[in-house]
Amino acid sequence: MATPTVEHQDPIRTVSSDRTWQTLWTVFFAILLVASVIFGNAMGIAFGLMGLLAIGIARFWNRVALQKLTYERKFPQERVFFGDDIYMDLVLSNRKPIPLAWLDIEDQLPQGIMPSSAALRRNLQSGIDSLSHATAVAWYERIRWRYRIDVVGRGEYHIGPARMESGDPFGFFRSRKIASRLDTLVVYPKVYPLDEIGIPPARPLGEIRGGLEIFPDPSRPAGIREYVRGDPLKTIDWKATAKQQRLMVRTFEPSSTHTVIIAAAVDTMEPYWLSLSPDDLERVVSIAASMALFISERQYSVGLFSNDMPVLSQRSMTVPPSSEPAHLHTILTALALTRPFAPNAMSSALLEQSRKFPFGSTIVLCTNIVTESLTLAIAELKQRGFRFTVLYTGAEVVENPPPDVLFYHLREHMDQMDEEERERKERETASEDGEDAEEGDGDDTETTAWDRLKDTVVGVGDEPA
Repeated sequence: MATPTVEHQDPIRTVSSDRTWQTLWTVFFAILLVASVIFGNAMGIAFGLMGLLAIGIARFWNRVALQKLTYERKFPQERVFFGDDIYMDLVLSNRKPIPLAWLDIEDQLPQGIMPSSAALRRNLQSGIDSLSHATAVAWYERIRWRYRIDVVGRGEYHIGPARMESGDPFGFFRSRKIASRLDTLVVYPKVYPLDEIGIPPARPLGEIRGGLEIFPDPSRPAGIREYVRGDPLKTIDWKATAKQQRLMVRTFEPSSTHTVIIAAAVDTMEPYWLSLSPDDLERVVSIAASMALFISERQYSVGLFSNDMPVLSQRSMTVPPSSEPAHLHTILTALALTRPFAPNAMSSALLEQSRKFPFGSTIVLCTNIVTESLTLAIAELKQRGFRFTVLYTGAEVVENPPPDVLFYHLREHMDQMDEEERERKERETASEDGEDAEEGDGDDTETTAWDRLKDTVVGVGDEPA
């Protein structure tokens, strides 16, 4: 997907650090020409005319140097999963019949992103890294650079702006063009195949047949009927009761779609305001993204809740449930931007926010700690009609897990997969000539379906690289 980063509207500014020498040379050639005409010196006249002509050509060349010159960044996908190969193409096009003897480009890169085998220039004052290119460009020439991008983790990366500087071939004048447009690369959290981290992919949420559960949905009122012993008191319609002079209760239509709420707990230590463990938080976010990817493929209605503190809001982040295909991108983007700050513990946040969850939902809790308060919160929510599945990523063994819930201890499986991935990358780095590629072809058999699902999410194949 290509996004132009330099447009014709961007202003071109003339830059000159040696204006005095330019003036002196102009005055020198003018005086030489006048004196040569007065004294009849043909060689002086020719030399003065050539000098003034060269200055005029240099001014014109500098004026048009950066016109009809475009610089683009192209990504095969603008949304990728962490750990996948990321490539960025830089395309420079000179769309005029005037060549450039020299051109300097500096493209600002955000912290956390690093092109492989590229020379970066750091601004000592701002600490910003820039990807630099120095080249000459012929008329109507197109130049392409390709880089493999390494990122430190999930998140949203804004690349740019870019600065282009060029001028005349003689070095008299220079112009500069600043591209104000940015390109955005969204890196989703790392995801794991469920069957490789100890979660049965057939029934990860327990006994669910066809993804359907039948619950009365308070958001779908059906009518009013007479009270029957055993009806919840909260369903009594007091206005209808006063009118009919007998107890009347509200009835609701059953929900027809199974709803799953993924709850990602960013508090990795107890109490929640203690210093966090970045590695533990990444495991929690990765498991939440893995489950969101799996559940969305099953066409369940899926939502997201986290007790983090988003950058632009002082309230807990909630993505309402939906089964729309594009909704998965909203959830994965929210997880990619999850902040490591918790204004309150997950136990209290769940109890407070659960009023917004559809009745009868299955809550998939991804957490690094299981506290007594969290266990009590789960028990209370179960009494309200919610089902629970706990995906535990902590290192400590939970002696008394919450009763009557599906509980998966995933730490050992995740550590094993991470270690295998590190060893695989080391082998790939040590054998850049590709001799070991054929030996590794058979290893992709079990994960082909999972990789294909990931490719579908990020849109692989929408546009050729």
